[in-house]
Amino acid sequence: MKKKFIFFGVFVAALIVSPVSAQVKSQEPLPTSVPTPIDNTDKYELSQFGFTETRLIGPFDSTGIQVSFPEEWRFGQPALLHLNFTLSIYGGDYFEGISQIGGVIAISANNKNLAVIPLDEIGDNEVEISITPENLISERTDGRFDLSFDLISEESCTRDIDVDVIIRENSYLKLPHTSASPLIDLTRFPRPFYQPNSIDERKALLVVPDQPSNGELQAAMDISGGLGNLTDGNLLVELVSYSDLSKEMINTENLILVGKPASIPIIADLVLPARFENSQFNYSGAEMDDGLIQEIVSPWNNAKAILVVSGNTDLGLVKSGQAIKSGELLTTDRDDVALVQEFRPQMPPTTLALNQSFKDLGYGDRTVNYAGTSFIYIDFYIPTQQFVGDDAFLNLHFSHSSILENEASGITILLKGRAINSIQFQESTSQLAETQIKLPSSAFLQGPNQLLIQLRLVPLNECTQLGNFNSTWATLFGDSSLHLPTTPASGGIIQRVNLADYPQVIAAGQTLGNLVFVLDKSNKSDLKAASAVAYGLGDRAGKFLNQISIMDAKSIASDLLADKNVVIIGRPNDILLLQEIHDSLPAPFESGSEVPLDPASQIVYRVLPNSEVGYLELFNSPWDSQRMVLLVTGNSENGLNLAVNALNGGDFQGSLSGNFAIISSGRIIGLDTRFPVESALLDGQDQKKGEDSALAGDVLPTQPGKKWMLPAIIVVSVMTIGVAIVALRAALKKSKVVG
Repeated sequence: MKKKFIFFGVFVAALIVSPVSAQVKSQEPLPTSVPTPIDNTDKYELSQFGFTETRLIGPFDSTGIQVSFPEEWRFGQPALLHLNFTLSIYGGDYFEGISQIGGVIAISANNKNLAVIPLDEIGDNEVEISITPENLISERTDGRFDLSFDLISEESCTRDIDVDVIIRENSYLKLPHTSASPLIDLTRFPRPFYQPNSIDERKALLVVPDQPSNGELQAAMDISGGLGNLTDGNLLVELVSYSDLSKEMINTENLILVGKPASIPIIADLVLPARFENSQFNYSGAEMDDGLIQEIVSPWNNAKAILVVSGNTDLGLVKSGQAIKSGELLTTDRDDVALVQEFRPQMPPTTLALNQSFKDLGYGDRTVNYAGTSFIYIDFYIPTQQFVGDDAFLNLHFSHSSILENEASGITILLKGRAINSIQFQESTSQLAETQIKLPSSAFLQGPNQLLIQLRLVPLNECTQLGNFNSTWATLFGDSSLHLPTTPASGGIIQRVNLADYPQVIAAGQTLGNLVFVLDKSNKSDLKAASAVAYGLGDRAGKFLNQISIMDAKSIASDLLADKNVVIIGRPNDILLLQEIHDSLPAPFESGSEVPLDPASQIVYRVLPNSEVGYLELFNSPWDSQRMVLLVTGNSENGLNLAVNALNGGDFQGSLSGNFAIISSGRIIGLDTRFPVESALLDGQDQKKGEDSALAGDVLPTQPGKKWMLPAIIVVSVMTIGVAIVALRAALKKSKVVG
């Protein structure tokens, strides 16, 4: 094992670097904010940051990590990078036993050069590099630390040798640090509660009153949905009723307190910017119905923060929740206070232009100038009650370098995760090219949609990438456009009912407040489940998720549900409304039963009292046929959680489809009750309504033999081998997203 010590430096022509080893002082880790070190204090293997063993192939290749250090960390002394890598050199000009240099590994942190490592020792190598505290501080708006490893091997271009470097995942960083209070500034929200690619798993407790009003719950749901959107579903958010808030939670977690000041007693113990007097907040310049948002360092743990989302009235509180949901907070004369006079939500468009250029959608020209696979995302919106016609198409304008390996380079178009078309680059397309690609109407959803354009660039000669010569590039032009003819829904046109279209099928709408959660407000499990559903909706529906209003299942006036999409959350026996809409349910529940009558399963199994099963049902609203109702339920508390997890894309076998889904034993079984299957067990079930009834199994009838399968398998296998050969020739691995 060879070991080198390299101190902070810059890219230089000379490849001999002074051997200086960094001294790292031991320090006890923070008990609640960092993961357990591997061997000793402050040591973090690259694998902890999601890095896996990576092979770099000359003449040029790169890899690296991006990670967020906890907001409370402060660096007062140099960090240490311990890099383990394996070097291989082979080819006609390589002679074993003779010292040769195959190139260098250039290492940078936050785009600042750290060191250049000569590649002159075949086999396993170790290198230690000091990183100054200044170079640990990121200038990115999201605060992420960027560490890059670049292989540069001009020797591979000038001599008959091949150079490979394997960066080992057991390489590590030593990060000696102290702890301080997080920076309090509401304009940086959702920091410090969330940091992308954080070194530790971030969590926030959403604390609501024990007897919340509709306004307090509405604010909590809006905040859950907003956090789902703002964090891309990567923050652990747990809703907790105030009486369940333990001393341990208070001492160890970031808290978001949601409620009027008198509803959460702990607020009175906090030293807040707004004075707490006579059970109300008093802040200079604020009016009674204003929303009030305040942020402080936790008095119980100075490494944590507390966000107080409040108002003296339900109206003010709802305004605060909507502001948090937006993620764009404007502070007063203090960075820790925001006053919300009014909230005007970003309403989704109600009409759609026939032709929309990428520039119209906010996307200009996009140029990719590196080898490998890149991704360009184009977001657009289809108004509710609008259906895209069969003659939709994408008019794509592009050009690319003529010094590419055209057989392996090209563009693939995906819509809603479905591959639509692929374009292989040719000499004729290297000039300005225009291609029309038909888009199937079935691939569009009402609400947010996303077009994914994958670009694969393989250079004809990788050595042309060295130096300042830019030979590997492709450009998508902003005057590319979507042609989207639509038909308004009217009369007998009914929105498609399919759980596969969730969340767009339920989340988006034309008017504010058209999404209603119906639940038992007194049931803490239902509140947790509702918060999780809202979080998942925010994560997947994004900024167009409408305000979520709340109705109590115990005192609901069903006539108020007209013109609204409805999500019913809770166990069947807690939702009396289910009996009122019994005949509208795809799989109805008999009175007193928590297992639905299943008219769609090929085989029906009996559900025993101690089993845990979740159910999802989607159907046209009985109060408005143009609206949708989603039922999220289960035969137990854990069964309800299974349904929520399946809805939010949890790790299950199977996928959501049809209008009825059963979740049990790690599986999702999607069914469609509009196409029932006869079953003797179902007949017997109707005669025993007092017994637990139906759970679908995944046993399907044997299908008749399909003569086309064998030739299809052969064709697919040949195509797969062809693709593998091209991939091997390309020898490129990198994937990047074009921002």
